[in-house]
Amino acid sequence: MSEDSLIGVVGPGEISAHVRVTAINGIQYNRKDALDLWRDVAELFGTSVHFVYNETKGPRFIDGTHAFFDKYVRDNPKVVRALAGHWESLLDEMGEGGMIYHIAHSHGALLTTQAASLVSSHVRSRLIIRTFGALENPYQRDFADIKNIVCTDDPVVRWLNWYDEPGNVIRIPGVAKPKNVHQNHSMRGEPYWSYLRDYESFAFRERYESKFSKFKQWLLSFWPFPRNVIG
Repeated sequence: MSEDSLIGVVGPGEISAHVRVTAINGIQYNRKDALDLWRDVAELFGTSVHFVYNETKGPRFIDGTHAFFDKYVRDNPKVVRALAGHWESLLDEMGEGGMIYHIAHSHGALLTTQAASLVSSHVRSRLIIRTFGALENPYQRDFADIKNIVCTDDPVVRWLNWYDEPGNVIRIPGVAKPKNVHQNHSMRGEPYWSYLRDYESFAFRERYESKFSKFKQWLLSFWPFPRNVIG
């Protein structure tokens, strides 16, 4: 895939002229799964999600091997350049004062670290970073804000991410008896999805959603039929 073909957008439109949500997935996502994930995130946040697709290379072993090389050899320049360029393009589009809220999961957080090293300090100062189950926590100190959300029972974090920056890491409990080894690591698993839904999307809407939109959502809460009936 070319760099341009890795970039896309899903969702209802922008919540504000002054912020854009970007995202990058971890391993083992085909394009449809990634699109479905970011559509659901767009619904939670009430805004479009501008994603860079971290394409799967095949079976989990092959994807995992690529992720390992990315961590220690820095072997994935195409998607890294696409992400860095996408940030710069969106910020240019918004002009001064515009901010980017960036979501990265697992291997996507490692690629986020690498992309952040390609852009200027001024660009990083306009990035709000949220990583979930990061294969590597972004180390740059000049982001507008950064939180690395880590499930204490996430096996990938325990095995592969030894970097711990006090103050930037938010630890959340995992599922006590997970159905499989991935439940405490998956972006859609209960620990990370619940945090994204209950804390991050709520805070984002509180900050950026207009009073009219909030009033409309309040009115719709009284609608007795499924939302898709409204048209």
